[in-house]
Amino acid sequence: MLEELSRAAARLGVEVRQRVLRGSHPGSGGLCRIRGETLVLLSSRAPAFDRASILAHALAELGHVESPALTPECRAFVARQIRKPTLPEPEPSDGPGLAALGAEGKRRDP
Repeated sequence: MLEELSRAAARLGVEVRQRVLRGSHPGSGGLCRIRGETLVLLSSRAPAFDRASILAHALAELGHVESPALTPECRAFVARQIRKPTLPEPEPSDGPGLAALGAEGKRRDP
């Protein structure tokens, strides 16, 4: 899958670089912009599945989900990488049950 995604990225004009990534936080790479150029950095030490997932997510972010350059399997894999927006946390309520607990986890006085 990683090889197919890499070939498709090259056909789409998306540069992919695999390097040993060093830094203060662990990471496997991702979509980035270096000197005005958009590219995908992948950690050469990350497992192949992680690198494929990162590359697929980057292709999805760049709008290549339905690209004919992708095989049907790759297209489905890229489509699964689209992150769905998370719902905001509900506001606290003065209702019964756990909703009546205050910020400290203690029952509010009526």
